[in-house]
Amino acid sequence: MSGKRIVGIVLLWLGLWVSAGAAEAGDMAAPLPMLQMNPLMLRYMGFTASDALQDADRRHRVSIQEHYANIFLADQLPVPDRYMVDMELSVTDVALRASVGRLGLHLDLPLLLPTGGWMDGLINGFHKTFHFPNADRQYRPNNRYAYTLTGAWNSHPQWEIGNISAGLSYPVLHSEHNALALLGGGKIPTASRQRGWGSGTWDAGIGLVDSFRSRAWFTHVEGWYFRPFGSDYVPFLKNRPYARVSAAIGWQGRFFRPVSDRRFSFIVQAQGGMSPYRGNGMLVTDQNPWLVAAGLRWQDSHARDWLFSITENITQHSTQDISFDIGCAFG
Repeated sequence: MSGKRIVGIVLLWLGLWVSAGAAEAGDMAAPLPMLQMNPLMLRYMGFTASDALQDADRRHRVSIQEHYANIFLADQLPVPDRYMVDMELSVTDVALRASVGRLGLHLDLPLLLPTGGWMDGLINGFHKTFHFPNADRQYRPNNRYAYTLTGAWNSHPQWEIGNISAGLSYPVLHSEHNALALLGGGKIPTASRQRGWGSGTWDAGIGLVDSFRSRAWFTHVEGWYFRPFGSDYVPFLKNRPYARVSAAIGWQGRFFRPVSDRRFSFIVQAQGGMSPYRGNGMLVTDQNPWLVAAGLRWQDSHARDWLFSITENITQHSTQDISFDIGCAFG
């Protein structure tokens, strides 16, 4: 990794730490900000799970999330025919939330940094030790970057602006322990088409989220329907409408005295659905992506709320192998 990239990441995290220092305590009962990080899936609109109770209660919020994934996908090996992705991908997502009356306004600004990474040896060793399938990783050198689609792109690692997305939420039911909200949003095609990070289409979606919260337990169930407007920038990649869902369950409490009396929560979540590429004849495009994650939120001594989670793939050919998420929300 170059010095400029290291400096950039350090500056991002310094900014995160300083900005979080002035934050009010956030919400321990929010779902995990899971992200589908297969670059092909990032080309189209996705969603970060939301909290209908939080959207109904809070006026303004800012969150900064860092997602880091190891990704290894190919249509065939040892020699790929059309598609190959071998990288570690960092996505730093700044999400802004505001309210106008009962209407919630959302804006997500992602910054991407793909690299060759450093985790391949660890993952190969883990797969070998526990006799897990390794997806033909033995045919590729460790920590070597590749992102190619024959006839479309052969990209190189560099900073990228992702697709910006904007959204709306409107609570239709709201009580002390339960809320139901209508969701809507759109993707602005700001990511590079030539380097494989954007489809070139404007996408739109409608959704619904139901959130429940008791003193200790909480759940979130969310569903979306997405539609791309226009053909893909790559002529031979078909696109079609697709649906995605998310379900989360968690428990919140306080650490045991005398260790600490700070709040924390533990969340388990599954997320996935249809691929927008169904019918293209490649497993890496046609397989529906599904992920599962577990995460911990906690509050530090300065009343800052932090998150750490680990995401694993359920479907091997359409998602990242593993990803880690860390961040905070305040406001």
